[in-house]
Amino acid sequence: MNLRYKKILSVIEENGSFIRVADLAEILEVSEMTIRRDLLILEEKGFLKRTHGGALLQNQNGVSSKKIDTAQIANIEKKRAIGKAAAKLIDTGDSLYIDSGSTTQCLASAIIEIENISLAVITNSIIIAKALSSKKNIDVIMPGGKVHTAHFSLVGSFTEDGLRKFHYNKVFLAAGGVNLSTGLSILNIDEIPIKKAVLENAKQVIAVIDSSKFTKDSLIPVIPFTKVNIIVTDWGIERTHLNELEKKGIKVIVAEKE
Repeated sequence: MNLRYKKILSVIEENGSFIRVADLAEILEVSEMTIRRDLLILEEKGFLKRTHGGALLQNQNGVSSKKIDTAQIANIEKKRAIGKAAAKLIDTGDSLYIDSGSTTQCLASAIIEIENISLAVITNSIIIAKALSSKKNIDVIMPGGKVHTAHFSLVGSFTEDGLRKFHYNKVFLAAGGVNLSTGLSILNIDEIPIKKAVLENAKQVIAVIDSSKFTKDSLIPVIPFTKVNIIVTDWGIERTHLNELEKKGIKVIVAEKE
């Protein structure tokens, strides 16, 4: 498989299994015609299903994915390590917001492994809410809203209004890319007002971002570094990136390889 095909599949996965042709063309810096041709080839090979204006990933049975199987998440080893390192920042009695995303799913998995912890967790991720609701002494709260079927998360004005009603000791955010000049960026435009609503009442903001995101600048810049207190990443981060973040006054926690 050529490099651009791999990049297309990686970008779709990071975006939650669906992305528009126009967004792919902008990210890969090629024409929409080229992307459509690539998607046709990838569909013929069984990797995805083309839709009107975009594409959906396929699972091994050829059924469009509605949620990501953590075993198949890109950079899963690093993301699991990040999840475990981020979970160490959580204390009993915290009121958390956990963003939707593949790395935050790994954080939720790590929280489940913590013994004798009592928390309130607010999330817009149906996947994360379902996972954490099985854990005793964790109160899981979801706002109302519209289900974003590609991400399996709640979005829209009802979600935003619901999230503004809470105060968060710690907010764990995901991101699609990091620009060392402008801050964190994302691919999904529906998530912009969600993140902004949460940040209004956040005491501490912790971004969980794997090192590959530092070489990506996703479609939409959303969160300036002035809003971020801590970044948890992995051992793959370049020293120059680490130094730049520390110069900005951001605490960086580097998860260790297991």
